[in-house]
Amino acid sequence: MTATADAFQACGRCGTADIARDGPAIRCNDQGCGWTFFTNVAAAAAVLLMHEGRVLLVRRTRPPSAGKLGIPGGFVDPHETAEQAARRELREELRLELPAAALRFLCTAPNVYPYAGVTYHSLDTYFVADLPELPTWFDDTEIAGIELVDPTTVDSSDLAFDATRAALKALQSVQKSVAARGLPGSLLD
Repeated sequence: MTATADAFQACGRCGTADIARDGPAIRCNDQGCGWTFFTNVAAAAAVLLMHEGRVLLVRRTRPPSAGKLGIPGGFVDPHETAEQAARRELREELRLELPAAALRFLCTAPNVYPYAGVTYHSLDTYFVADLPELPTWFDDTEIAGIELVDPTTVDSSDLAFDATRAALKALQSVQKSVAARGLPGSLLD
């Protein structure tokens, strides 16, 4: 896999191969050009959908991690908030319409997303939402199936990404905290 910055072999403006890499920046060395491109992290958003104490996970059909379990979500488009992206992804992947108020922030987690020979780094934002009824449709070009799992017993080797593992760990931590304080379980399940 090629790191995102290393995928660039020439200047994006003038085409010269005389470029320099400086951390996340790629700079053209041609004095008359001045092109600089930053390969900062991408933003992604996902929602842990809770139904009767279990979380809905999706079985991925596409690389990376095809066949593994993930959390419904995807990359944030330009001019979208994380909340808007999460709700859009739920509409696209599961035909679920959730009001903005249904999303509760859970955590963020860094992620690595290898795709088409390039390794992208992202910062994934996770939300939690109650799911009164299970979806009856999913986009089978992205999802092979949906599974309701107990977040405390899901096999971590079956999860698509380290960020998925981090989000489920954060969910478990919040659930333990809620239970320890004697708060209603409906806050997160």
